Amino acid sequence: NYVKVSHQGNYNYDPMEDQFPLGSSVRHAAYGGGGVPHTALNGLNGYPSTIVTAATLAGIAAQTTPYEITLTQNWISATSVDVTVVVANTTGAAVNTANKIFISMVEETVSFPSAPGTNGETEFHWVLRQMYDGTGGENATAGSALGTIPANGNQTFTFNVTPPSYI
Repeated sequence: NYVKVSHQGNYNYDPMEDQFPLGSSVRHAAYGGGGVPHTALNGLNGYPSTIVTAATLAGIAAQTTPYEITLTQNWISATSVDVTVVVANTTGAAVNTANKIFISMVEETVSFPSAPGTNGETEFHWVLRQMYDGTGGENATAGSALGTIPANGNQTFTFNVTPPSYI
């Protein structure tokens, strides 16, 4: 029911910001984070970390969407990944709500031998490492417009990316 993505913050030094400095400033502008940690649920701001409860998460999980998104990846080599994203309209009517898709490369676990910051943390989970648009353009923090998807139709994004060297 949930997908967690940790966006780096630029309030103090964050080692994840070294690899993708554009990510923190753009995400901060989009979600208006006032500090770290900060939580946005379902792409919406207004859920500070202090009020994320089981009931809050259950309410978000109960919301519906007209989309089903399938992503496949084929690692050709350490420097080449083919990516296909299919956004399907699961309703019987055309969908045109000016939605955007943000395609992110997320690293499951990043570990440091000693804490890189001042809070003692050495292990970070589901860390945003790069963002792409529907053509595979890197640092594409604006996303790609979905446009109108006909009833029971789909829109496909297919591209090749070069993974960051630190992955």
